[in-house]
Amino acid sequence: MTYRVKDMPACKGCPFYQTGEQGFVPDEINTGAKLAIIAQNPGELEELDGRPLIGRSGQMVIASLGTYGIKREDASWLNVLKCRWQNENILPREENILRGAVDHCTGAYLRQNLARIRPNLYVPMGDLALHWLTGRENIGHWRGSVFIADSGPIRGSKVLPTIHPAAIFRQPAWRSASKSDFSRIARELPKREPVVTYSDVFHLGVSAEEFINTIAALKGPVVLDIETKSTRPKSERKPIEETLAVIGIGWGKDVAANYVCDAALDEVLRAIESADVDWIAGGAFDFTVLTHYGVKFKWERCHDLILLHSRFDIELPHSIEFIASMWTDRAYWKHLTDTDLLLYNALDCAAEWEAWYRLAAFCKARAPLVWKVYMEDRPLIEVQVALHLAGMPTERGRIQAEKRWYEKERETAEKALLAAFGSTQGSATAVPVCATHKRYTGKSPLKARKGEAEVCSTCAAVRRSYIDSQPLNLRSRPQMIRKLRESGIRVPLTREGKTSLAKGVVSKLLKKYNDPRLAQLLNYWSKSTAVSRYFKEAWISPATGRIHSVYSMHSAKHRWSCQKPNMQQTKRPEKVLESLGDIVETAE
Repeated sequence: MTYRVKDMPACKGCPFYQTGEQGFVPDEINTGAKLAIIAQNPGELEELDGRPLIGRSGQMVIASLGTYGIKREDASWLNVLKCRWQNENILPREENILRGAVDHCTGAYLRQNLARIRPNLYVPMGDLALHWLTGRENIGHWRGSVFIADSGPIRGSKVLPTIHPAAIFRQPAWRSASKSDFSRIARELPKREPVVTYSDVFHLGVSAEEFINTIAALKGPVVLDIETKSTRPKSERKPIEETLAVIGIGWGKDVAANYVCDAALDEVLRAIESADVDWIAGGAFDFTVLTHYGVKFKWERCHDLILLHSRFDIELPHSIEFIASMWTDRAYWKHLTDTDLLLYNALDCAAEWEAWYRLAAFCKARAPLVWKVYMEDRPLIEVQVALHLAGMPTERGRIQAEKRWYEKERETAEKALLAAFGSTQGSATAVPVCATHKRYTGKSPLKARKGEAEVCSTCAAVRRSYIDSQPLNLRSRPQMIRKLRESGIRVPLTREGKTSLAKGVVSKLLKKYNDPRLAQLLNYWSKSTAVSRYFKEAWISPATGRIHSVYSMHSAKHRWSCQKPNMQQTKRPEKVLESLGDIVETAE
């Protein structure tokens, strides 16, 4: 049955009400169901049918549940919002509008419907549902975690968040994570309490003597995880400049210990160096910092969890939190970094140990080629550490002069391109306001409204005029594609049927059409990339006088990559080095 917002008295006063013509989708409550799925808002198909989650995303959820014998009638299906903003599947950018709509709609409908059910498991899909139900942020962090809500309208209930299926259509790499989440949903359904729990034995902040004795008694694989202090933001930190704060070790899925660095640090470092264990770290960062502090590792006994995971599936994210969400049953803990550093470190150690144990066992038993490739690449951990510490030689005055040269070149190229293409996206012409849809200004995307067979032609003209009047962004691929098409240059499609304006494509178009503007565009992109990426991140260490980039072996085809800065992103302006001589001298 099709409903309209204007037919629902409780909807009046909601910021989403507008004309009230959009579809209204009530929640689908199945009394006695052990599962409750809570999504963000209905889509177009849901509005037409009057039922939640029956479109493409809903079908994906039903199919995933069906793999484990769970039918649609075995769950209740709810949405935080019961209609769409301006008949679109996107939420309004204005925070006050969204917040007002959520407060109004949940107060009128969702809270009442939640009071009618008592499932064993609540599954919020997406950020909006997660935040409203539990008060927690970022579905990417919390997906796959099983926890008891400690706030929100379902406080005291078991929750397992997962990403919204729509996100998988945009990022197919999340499909593996979604499959893992639904297997846990099936596992968690029978009970109201989490099926898997941990009996953690964490020795937090022990003395140097106890920590050294613990290391000496250990055999087999042991996780090594450090916490550091730095005045720079976490995203900009380099191993060469880090100060050790905490050293942690983990030797079981629920056993860990850590030590707060003090005057006995050198003794602890010697104990790490002489330990008869296989050290496991979540990336080369820990090995690099400890090597910088003088630890001489036996590299043939060092392992990298992230390296193994990248060899297992290069498409997936390789953060520790993601790996743990796939290979352990731990709930997300990374938010503790600013409130309880020692507990955070112990959880890191335990989770990394379990993830390593399970992933390594899986690869050895069921994917031996993955394990073989990993073991062949593992000796490069030592090389990676050496690259981090060696850095790239540079001269401060020269790099400052080069930055100014690139900025000037970028400015010159930008002026030339805007003169060639025009400073706006199009030739804007004044269009009168639509008499039927007076509130439409052209800022938002346009589709056919409910009850209309096609898009309003006047509104389409308003939208086009608005877009044409906006400044041209030379770094916007879609805008440049439109400009090129208007010039008669046909931009080819990719295998997926999408238009692409990658550098290689532009180079081919330049050969085909011989349009000098394409050469100018490539030149502009090159200079802009150097300024916005390379020189922004090219921080010279005062200790070494060098630029210390971060190197990785986790990229596709097992190639090395480099960032912060990417040393491959810039070419020294060799042809103008002589003219830079005086500038360099002044900068020094």
